Amino acid sequence: MASVRFTQPPLDEIVFSVEFVAPDFSAVHLGLYWESIRSEFPFQQDSSPIILEEYENSTPALRKVGFLSNDRGKLIQLQENLFIFNWRYDPQDENHHFENILNQFIFYWNRFQEWWLNLGGEPIEVQKYGLAYLNTIDENSGWKNTKDHSKVFNFIETKSLGFLNIPESLHMTINFLLPNDLGTLLAKVEQSSILNDDDDEEEVNSEDVVSFKLMTQSIDTNISVTDWLTSAHDYIVKAFLELTKEDAQKLWGRYDY
Repeated sequence: MASVRFTQPPLDEIVFSVEFVAPDFSAVHLGLYWESIRSEFPFQQDSSPIILEEYENSTPALRKVGFLSNDRGKLIQLQENLFIFNWRYDPQDENHHFENILNQFIFYWNRFQEWWLNLGGEPIEVQKYGLAYLNTIDENSGWKNTKDHSKVFNFIETKSLGFLNIPESLHMTINFLLPNDLGTLLAKVEQSSILNDDDDEEEVNSEDVVSFKLMTQSIDTNISVTDWLTSAHDYIVKAFLELTKEDAQKLWGRYDY
């Protein structure tokens, strides 16, 4: 288990996912599942489904439905072949360490499987696991503009190219293989603008920020979901430390435990 933590991480969300096959899963089941968790997840929203790699040539028939918790800190997303659990970072939450969040995911994932079996469905066939850390790096996190990429990231050098000068924006994707055939890790940097509402002003201002995502996916499910997610988390932490600068990590309150 990784032994590094941060007091002020640029973290937005941790996302757990399981790809699965559940024969005869239909739109009716989306509503029935919501009824089973509605007291804890009373808010509902639907969106276009995520097209999984093996289904790229055929769009799933059902939409993806999200169920948001009372405190809006947890989101369960469900489509006919994918179960997703989003945990949203809250610095006031004392139980924001990975071990606690993993236990929450395992609880809801096991409960989903039990719910399906209780309906008389065949056992769910698990295909792949996924774990992602979604970070937003802004002025408070040590990044003001494109010139600061090299102050935050080890793999991006921002120097003037001469005539072209420093890039106006940057979007980058790097793929890695995880050790021991555990799967893949995708590191993604995207510079974008977000809108800021100022309560004291009628004007809406925009701010440039950097989205830094570390996304892992298993090749198969030869090990248990808990063991795979624990290993994936360790590799994400190691990748985060290797891909970002020590000064930035100090700003985010890095400490060993």
